Amino acid sequence: MTYDPSAIIAELWERFRPTIAARLEAIDAGLVAIRLGAGAGDARVTDAHRAAHNLAGALGSYERPEGSVVARRLMAALEQARPDAEAVAALLAELREHCR
Repeated sequence: MTYDPSAIIAELWERFRPTIAARLEAIDAGLVAIRLGAGAGDARVTDAHRAAHNLAGALGSYERPEGSVVARRLMAALEQARPDAEAVAALLAELREHCR
């Protein structure tokens, strides 16, 4: 029996999709909070940062290194005392592309 690592990774990626969606939703909720004036200490922003951190690690594991880089940039944006909503929104949009 021959194993195809790419096929295995693709299958695992499909299983991971609900988790990806939940993490993207957490980042989206953080963005909404930022647009309402929340800063880095807000729980929703902290949750968004954690979700971006988790995606940064996972995307690299699932052969999506560019997505991992974007997720790390998003983490940095969310670490600001007053995150820039437009920068976070742009990074989130880019991250979504890598999560397809």
